[in-house]
Amino acid sequence: MALEPYAPQEAVTDFLEDQQDGQAKNTVQNYKYALNPFVDWCHENNVENLNDLTGRRLKEFKRWRGQQVQTTTLRNQMWTLKKFMRYCETIEAVPYGLPMKVESLIPAKNGDDSRDEFIEAERAEALLDYLRKYEYASLRHVTFLLLWRTAMRQSSLHALDVDDLVEDPPMLKIRHRPDEGTPLKNKKRGERNVPLSKEDVEVVKDYIEMNHPGETDDEGRTPLLMGRNTRCQKTTIQRNVYTLTRPCHYGQECPHDRDPDECEANSYNTASKCPSSISPHSIRKGRIMYLLDNDVSIEDVSDLVNSGYDTIKHYYDKRSKTEKSEKLRQTMPDC
Repeated sequence: MALEPYAPQEAVTDFLEDQQDGQAKNTVQNYKYALNPFVDWCHENNVENLNDLTGRRLKEFKRWRGQQVQTTTLRNQMWTLKKFMRYCETIEAVPYGLPMKVESLIPAKNGDDSRDEFIEAERAEALLDYLRKYEYASLRHVTFLLLWRTAMRQSSLHALDVDDLVEDPPMLKIRHRPDEGTPLKNKKRGERNVPLSKEDVEVVKDYIEMNHPGETDDEGRTPLLMGRNTRCQKTTIQRNVYTLTRPCHYGQECPHDRDPDECEANSYNTASKCPSSISPHSIRKGRIMYLLDNDVSIEDVSDLVNSGYDTIKHYYDKRSKTEKSEKLRQTMPDC
């Protein structure tokens, strides 16, 4: 079904009105300032309907705006544009997935690759779709799947054994084994059972059956993530994540105007040089924020990811005061 036409200026006006409830006045003014150039660009380029926007057109806008302002300003305005596009996507006013395309165009921060950022659910699901189709039950598939589903630290993933996978009920047992070379960050307090879906357990089982070497390590254990004859190190986990999350790896157009054949990040050992590649921690952060956005309580998220309530609340809970109030209303019997 075709989307209803939505003019850029009308959409921005609606977005700013929506933000007034829960955002400071200065914040809304900053949003307006950041989005005015986008409205101007749409007018100059005959973009009269946001439904017609594509990743390619957004790339044109970024190039146009980048000729007028410093990189820091461009970065901040692109983040605001992404927030605006998320609002439009929520009300079905732009094509699905457009906010993720904006994110891929955001310039690097201070010459780095923005690994302080988080992966969005849309991008994570796109990566899982790619893995299911082209790299099913591979080491990389299981690595990303478990990081996204459980939001565990990479040190916890590194510590897993084959025997830590449980089919009934489907889950992973995370255990502190310092004497065997796999301590957890929070030691015994980090031990927990993490739920999985039956479908996710099947993927892991297929990996064990089809692609796992079946060897034991020097401690006589069978690591879940394993190379030819040893437990996958944390650097291996990182490199697999960096490699996978390059847009060109999973069939996306390069947002950085690079030739994939000539790019310095086109190999397993150099994938971290891609401005769009992300770290395992960015997956953890994105999953935590996704769970909070979908009304999983901070207490439950804290238990799942083995992180303190105050830490989750301070660093990950980005809901507005209005959103928190509405969630509280749902739990109170007389509201």
